[in-house]
Amino acid sequence: MSIFSLFSRSSAALFAGGLLFHAPLHAHTTELDTLVVSGASQQSIYDTAQPVTILNKDQLDANSGNTLGTLLSNTPGIANADFGAGVGRPVIRGMSGSRVKILQNGSDASDLSAMSSDHAPMAEASSAEQIEIIYGPSTLIYGGGAIGGVVNLIDRRIHEQPQEGVSGDVNAHYSSVDQGYNTNALIDFGHQNWTLHLEGFKRDADNYRSGRASDAPKGYNKGRIGNSDSNGQGGAVALSWADADTGFFGASISTLEYDYGVPNLDPHHEFRVVPKQMRYDIKGAWRPDASSVLGWIEEWRTELSFNDYEHAETEPGLNVGLFDQESWELQSRIRHRFMGEWSGTFGLQAKFQELALCHDHHGCDGIAHITEAWDGNKGTSFKQKSGFSFAHDTPMPTTKTLQTGMFIVEQRDWAYGTLELGARIDHIRIEANPDPIGHSYRQERSYYDDKTFTPTSLSAAATWILNDEQRLGFSVARVQRAPEASELYW
Repeated sequence: MSIFSLFSRSSAALFAGGLLFHAPLHAHTTELDTLVVSGASQQSIYDTAQPVTILNKDQLDANSGNTLGTLLSNTPGIANADFGAGVGRPVIRGMSGSRVKILQNGSDASDLSAMSSDHAPMAEASSAEQIEIIYGPSTLIYGGGAIGGVVNLIDRRIHEQPQEGVSGDVNAHYSSVDQGYNTNALIDFGHQNWTLHLEGFKRDADNYRSGRASDAPKGYNKGRIGNSDSNGQGGAVALSWADADTGFFGASISTLEYDYGVPNLDPHHEFRVVPKQMRYDIKGAWRPDASSVLGWIEEWRTELSFNDYEHAETEPGLNVGLFDQESWELQSRIRHRFMGEWSGTFGLQAKFQELALCHDHHGCDGIAHITEAWDGNKGTSFKQKSGFSFAHDTPMPTTKTLQTGMFIVEQRDWAYGTLELGARIDHIRIEANPDPIGHSYRQERSYYDDKTFTPTSLSAAATWILNDEQRLGFSVARVQRAPEASELYW
């Protein structure tokens, strides 16, 4: 089956082609309620205690946006923080940065997009089955600081249910406003309990037209916005074993690369950002028999991910910024059956992150390593140097962050709808090594002593059902968030 659609908006025309094949075919199909995967329990979107926004596969395929922020920018309450066409991060109810958590299949995207709006989120939506925006207590499952909300891209690389036969999807988009194209494909091979998943995408776009014949700035763009071009590519392979009753286990390897310009009024300083990511995921779930000793457990899920992320910021002939981050994340959570009138999820989460960076307009060949002894003097406290208002060279120490957390989210029905309660406590330790910092930017050594934080968050939400099609939602939250290492030292 093939579907071809033609869309037009202002000066852009979009052409999309799709191919879907599946075996075996069924004569009758039943449309099911949309399930919220990221909540405390997988349930219908109508039964959740907090507003939930879900973009399904058809909505994603019909959207011309290439970035996560662009895809969600037409959703009420969500804006796009962007530095040109190549990067966009969602702003939810006016909150951005670390207050909005970006997830890939329930695990942290582990990028540095919260650090600055010109850093692209490393979460590619081209192969996503759905995108969920979650508010309220359920966000505590993924971290205590996401008071704005959680954006979870679900691509189902690791299959949680068995499939038989071969299925796949191919899409192609073209946009005339930037002479851009976006192609992506995925295919699944299923036999008995095993499924092999392959996917890949390629995207490329030129400088986009401003919609006017005049230049912006005059004499430079000639009707197009200079240095607004972008491209990206990536792929994944995954193998999983699944049983419809007892659970699943699987592993995936994925790679993602972007290269995009940051529009600048000065044509002689065409800054570009080039992030790269290699990601490894292992996850599984066990569903005990309801009649067994552990029958109170509906599902016990464990997920382990490793992320190797590198981010370069360039201008012609120079790397002016280099960010290197490695991170591990382990999460184990139990979704329990009804205990009295309550059901929900509780669990543990641990994350380790190591970050090093260089930022120097004279060029970064790598992460600096200062071999001279510490002089013990206080530096210039990030004062101006050579006309730049922020410190360069190596302005912050290399850091190691260890975070451990416990959470619980419970839900029950009440006379007028649904009630949901959540709590989370974390312990965070940030270790800093100031030796790589340039001498003129060093603080007193005690400034870099280990930092510890124990943030606690509580949240509650309820719905009041007025009729079959209308309901009211209420929520209250008391949230603490520990600073990121970059917020402490950058």
